[in-house]
Amino acid sequence: MGRLKEDINVKDLVHRFFEGNDVERALIIAGKLENLAENIKNQGGISKHQIRKYYHSLLEITQEVKVSQKLEDKLIKVALLKAYLSYDSKRSQNKINNRLFINFVNSLVSEILKRKDEKTLELAKTLFEALVGYTANLKK
Repeated sequence: MGRLKEDINVKDLVHRFFEGNDVERALIIAGKLENLAENIKNQGGISKHQIRKYYHSLLEITQEVKVSQKLEDKLIKVALLKAYLSYDSKRSQNKINNRLFINFVNSLVSEILKRKDEKTLELAKTLFEALVGYTANLKK
């Protein structure tokens, strides 16, 4: 396990992303999120495949909402992301053992469930997409 670049409060980073304006969001993606991705890579315990699996789940939900125009119908799928992550963190094989990634996904889910609007879901997808980009050179 490598040394963390900087102590990052994931929940605060995600919350500030949703509270901020477009300029603040861009600065978070270009700065703090890149640091978070480096810390996720340094912490280990997760593969790029596992990260992409959760991103694709959120992307699928986002696309379903665009078609149906009803986020309320999909909130259960959003909430299930937390349950799936909990399961994957306790498995004996292919276990996700990365506290920063777990905190990131749980924080995204919490913000989506709290705000219950399509803009939040779209912003969550954008933030997660940037994280996928920054973690692309993980092994596996």
